[in-house]
Order: sequence, then C-alpha cells, then structure tokens
Amino acid sequence: MEYNNTNRGQIWKNEDRKSDSHPHFKGSMDIDGVEYWVSAWTRKPDANPKSPALTFSFKKKEDKQDDQILRLIQYQWLMGLTILYLFDLCL
Repeated sequence: MEYNNTNRGQIWKNEDRKSDSHPHFKGSMDIDGVEYWVSAWTRKPDANPKSPALTFSFKKKEDKQDDQILRLIQYQWLMGLTILYLFDLCL
C-alpha cells in the first residue's frame, strides 16, 4: 500500500538559524497536490500568552525555479539588445 502525503506536512527545527528573522522550524507540505515550503516561528517568551504559539509562512516549491527561469530570460533579452546595439554601432 502506497502512503498518501496529500494535505500533509512536516517541520523540523532549523539548525541553521542565524538571526531573529530566520524561522525556528522549516519543512514542507502538500496541499491538494501542490508542494510548499513551510517556515514557522515560535512566540517570543515575553509575548502575550494568548498570542499564537506558532506562526507560519508557505511558499510554492517551484517559485524558486520559476524565478531562475525568469532571470535567465531577462538576461538573454538584455544580451540580445546589447548585441543589436553593438551591431548598430558597426554600421
């Protein structure tokens, strides 16, 4: 029997935490078949006890790859313009 991870996730303690803005926990989650990165922060010791114990942030896993592709397309476009400009100067 195959295990179904749909609508499930997990987080682990962030051993690489270097500043207060870095999450206390990191992990991943599947929501309706879409993979997400999960970041979580614990409540500060002096915070209101009624405030949430954890706050979360979610980011699609493919966003990083999409950003890299977009940067590559922008770079190629700028290189094309540079070549056309240099070609124009030679005429």
